[in-house]
Amino acid sequence: MYTKIHNRSKRTIDKIPEFYDLITKEEYELTQAWGLSTFIDLHECDPDLIKDKKSITEYAISLCKLLEVKAWGPCQINHFGANPEVEGYSMTQLIETSLLSGHCKQNQQNLFGHI
Repeated sequence: MYTKIHNRSKRTIDKIPEFYDLITKEEYELTQAWGLSTFIDLHECDPDLIKDKKSITEYAISLCKLLEVKAWGPCQINHFGANPEVEGYSMTQLIETSLLSGHCKQNQQNLFGHI
């Protein structure tokens, strides 16, 4: 987890960060933070998988199991994008504490995810 350091007792993200520091597990636990968040970019994905609703649903289920989080309701998947540069499926899976989401850009075989 990267964050701007203002002082040792309080860590926040500034509007224009000057430097970042990696927070240790101990520091994370001391802050009693709600959780962690990350964005991932996956490239050269299997085109058959990122164009298939069933495969995307299976990805969301597997990710919930891997992260040991409880899914809340069904995975929502929608295909959209009039422009071929962004066309693809987007996925949202609600979990008890937040959500998992992602968008598959079909023409470039990329998946952009938020965990």
